[in-house]
Amino acid sequence: MANHEFVDAALFTGDGVHRREITLADGKKHALYFREIVSADFRKLQTTSAKDEEYEQAVSRVIAASLCTPDGQDALTVEEAAKLKHGVRFAVTIAIAEVNGIGATVGKVLPPEEKSGSGTSSPSP
Repeated sequence: MANHEFVDAALFTGDGVHRREITLADGKKHALYFREIVSADFRKLQTTSAKDEEYEQAVSRVIAASLCTPDGQDALTVEEAAKLKHGVRFAVTIAIAEVNGIGATVGKVLPPEEKSGSGTSSPSP
């Protein structure tokens, strides 16, 4: 058995349920619940070409693995997840990424002083 004394539990996939509110294109908000999923499920998405039918199945599997009821039970089957509207699938996948700590900085704009990297101006030649 590995010694986890020096490894923070936050580094592992958790067992809890996360509530996220998603907003669809029509402006309607929906509260949904998600479980964290193992890294291997995301890896399958990353290694499948977005042009492949296999990619759509991988997205459906990730949605079915993560989307749950407030008490952590499965909310959808893979087949049901495949039938979600495209905009819904997109919003749900973004929420799944956030719940799993992926893309936490996606879409955030750095302040002007941080864009160059150092935050200080360099002399012009």
